[in-house]
Amino acid sequence: MLIAFRNMGAATCYLQGYPKVIATRNGTSVTATASPSTYLGGLNPDISPPLVTLNPGTRASVVVAAGDEPPTVTSRCVHRRYKSVTVSLPGEPGSKTLSARLPREATSLPSCTKPEVTPFQSGLTWFAP
Repeated sequence: MLIAFRNMGAATCYLQGYPKVIATRNGTSVTATASPSTYLGGLNPDISPPLVTLNPGTRASVVVAAGDEPPTVTSRCVHRRYKSVTVSLPGEPGSKTLSARLPREATSLPSCTKPEVTPFQSGLTWFAP
């Protein structure tokens, strides 16, 4: 799932690293692992996450991904999908809870593997061709 952040203020701000993402389903919460890449590609793991400059009105994005197949052949997976994700910025006290619904897939974020979150990137670039 793509999560976008927009600078709604009048001053430039900066993001670097990873947001804290907690995925929740049926009374269970799991904190996403920071990962420079997901199955969609991403950053070289040997390079530090970029400093993203957000001028007023501009956006940054991250991807939260989890698998719908067990991590190993002998693992079991009960398909109880996540219902929501709670997101907070590094060093900030507030958080925002969002639906874990994936509209294009007509389902929600799967829970067979632990969720991962990518670092902030400028714009909505994770899914660009």
